[in-house]
Amino acid sequence: MSWISWHQVRSDTLGIYVERSPALPIPQKKIIRYSIPGRNGDVIIDTGAYENVTQKYSIYLTESTNVTIAAKAVKEWLLYQGESRLVDSFDPDVYRFATYEGGGEIENVLQRFGRAEIEFNCRPQRFVLQSLNYTEYTEAFTLTNPTQNNARPVIRVNGSGAGTLTVGNNTISLTDCNLYIDSEQQNAFLGTTNKNNAMTGEFPILPPGETGISWTGGITSILIAPRWFYL
Repeated sequence: MSWISWHQVRSDTLGIYVERSPALPIPQKKIIRYSIPGRNGDVIIDTGAYENVTQKYSIYLTESTNVTIAAKAVKEWLLYQGESRLVDSFDPDVYRFATYEGGGEIENVLQRFGRAEIEFNCRPQRFVLQSLNYTEYTEAFTLTNPTQNNARPVIRVNGSGAGTLTVGNNTISLTDCNLYIDSEQQNAFLGTTNKNNAMTGEFPILPPGETGISWTGGITSILIAPRWFYL
């Protein structure tokens, strides 16, 4: 039976299943249009970014002694506060960051079965689940991005003192080689300590294909979670 994992709780543990394969939303590009008087058409600027998407599911509750009671657990599961991971059994190797904004209703069939249409507001990326795991390297290496999208990794730099980290053609100068560099959040930190002043350079991006990564100075090793994603 098909399931959804929402904030790391699988729906089938609550007796909730997905009735049929969901439609796959196509992200809308973030386009800026300018209309110039006297010129045909618009000037279109593709920002390279995408709008959020809506992921819909048709779910049902298995036979229950009382759907009204069972629906309470369903509502509590759905109405999780904040953004979390959304995974489903149709493509379990990828996940989305999503929020559930509420609304809708649970159809009650003779107090024994329940059905509902639910919608999640999702970031456009479908991240490869495995690419969230860190891999450690103690010498220069090459990473291969298997997707057609620029990935924004999180890198754990280990060491002491000053050093440089080179990712592709981007060289980052560090005055402190003990920190995390999160390209998605555009932030450098260690625990709750802000380390943005310890780095100079652009936050690294991993384009499609191969990217060489190396370092000098006080860096002894790095751990990287590349965050590959599909749209």
